[in-house]
Amino acid sequence: MNMSMLNCSEKFEQMVEEDKINILYYHCCFRYSIEDYMTNSSLRNRFLLDNSKPSTDRISNLIKKAKNMKLIKVGPNKSYIPFWAE
Repeated sequence: MNMSMLNCSEKFEQMVEEDKINILYYHCCFRYSIEDYMTNSSLRNRFLLDNSKPSTDRISNLIKKAKNMKLIKVGPNKSYIPFWAE
């Protein structure tokens, strides 16, 4: 059995955009697989960010970029799901 761990040892501000988008996408897929869909809050927690307005705005912008790239789409109850999910 192969297992991958998505490490978040770098601070959000130090990560390149591509890494942030990849982490977002895999977080979204994982959350979908356990039927606990990704939200702004769950992604902030994933990146170890607080609940402040600047952190919420950063995550909202990242989610918007991923949506524009067609990697994710809006799911139920203000959540997000992978593009391939039904």
